[in-house]
Amino acid sequence: MALPIIFCTRSRTWDWHTIHHVFSDNGYQLPDNMKGETFVDIGAHVGGTTIRAAWAGADRIIAYEPSNGSF
Repeated sequence: MALPIIFCTRSRTWDWHTIHHVFSDNGYQLPDNMKGETFVDIGAHVGGTTIRAAWAGADRIIAYEPSNGSF
């Protein structure tokens, strides 16, 4: 059983919508089991997809976000 994940999002941004899209809608169609996988997130924004990959058990995760406002 997966542990609950709590996100802190910035006000007046699309952060909450992005997190909802990744977790509730599985908008990027990530598999539920990523054991043995390396996940690379280019343009990681606030890390929602990165956290989703970790939640699915990816063995290695590389995330890059060039914007200081989202990092």
